[in-house]
Amino acid sequence: MTNAFIPYGIYWSTPFAKWQGSIAHLNSIRLAANCGRRMLDDRQVDAAAIDLGILGITNPQLGSFYGLPWLTGLMGIDRVAGPTIQQACASSARALQMAAQEIGGGTARCALIVTADRCSNGPVVHYPDPTAPGGNGHTEKWVMDNFGHDPYAKNAMIDTAENVARRFKVGTAEMNETVLRRYQQYLDALANDREFQKRYMQDVAITDAGFRKQSGTLSEDEGIFPTTAEGLAKLKPVKPDGTVTFGTQTPPLPFLEAISGHVFGEIWTRPGLDQRSRRWLTLVGVAESNREVPMKTHFYAALTSGNCTVAELHEFVLHYASLGGWHKASSVLALVFEMAAKIEKGLSWDAPIGESGE
Repeated sequence: MTNAFIPYGIYWSTPFAKWQGSIAHLNSIRLAANCGRRMLDDRQVDAAAIDLGILGITNPQLGSFYGLPWLTGLMGIDRVAGPTIQQACASSARALQMAAQEIGGGTARCALIVTADRCSNGPVVHYPDPTAPGGNGHTEKWVMDNFGHDPYAKNAMIDTAENVARRFKVGTAEMNETVLRRYQQYLDALANDREFQKRYMQDVAITDAGFRKQSGTLSEDEGIFPTTAEGLAKLKPVKPDGTVTFGTQTPPLPFLEAISGHVFGEIWTRPGLDQRSRRWLTLVGVAESNREVPMKTHFYAALTSGNCTVAELHEFVLHYASLGGWHKASSVLALVFEMAAKIEKGLSWDAPIGESGE
């Protein structure tokens, strides 16, 4: 394909914003519309030339039911229609591919592509199920639950990373080398007062959720941590016998940044409670979530860390049953038996129980 291209200089991005950071409370479609409109004005783009719009977004926002038409309406080009693409990490690549096909096939002459996902403060969705016991439906934490469990592959994102590393025989040392190279490239982009970044990066007004009162401006990336070979070498793999650490991301993913920096860093090391007390509180929380992956990983960790014994977990389940319900407690007890059996066999928390530990 030779007739589809991105015009030089007609592209833009907000700064990288860390998990639960400065703009975590802003509706991503409204934010994208504000930035897009400003880009068209600043670059003196003739909006009348745009005859196709493509929106890439996986995490729903308030009002996102209408997708692309809402975005273009907010931008003042409501005559421009087009699809909304929901393809998780591949949404932006798919949007580019679709636009190129439309241009190449002659069904469009100028396409506006906007990708506008926000992982922070993800929605909590309830799916009614009148056939379930008591008419109870299913509640899903859109971002966190799906990060932790792919309903088709039946594993977490970290498991996919380990599977890829295993297939292509990539070890932690090689990942660390790549991270260091990417970090150096990032530093190169900051040279001469961010000369390279300023070619495409837009300042973002930090406002209240209604986009009314401005309290600040996000002009540069936030949440990018200094990376060194020594620092990476100190990090252990996330999974037992794994290869991927919290540092082998480029830049650190907001989700894992939040886990390593906030949850397992700030929260677990606070002086008010010892680690064993925090472990019990965590087990109550994951038991209440009733989500398989968090429950398995935390009960497994409770045993392998030495914070809890099997006998103590049995007593925990009995006490929990009187408060959380016997039905949920029975699932927790089965899980305790399963994790204890895997540890005894030398297996990881997600290994089939029939495998040997060798």
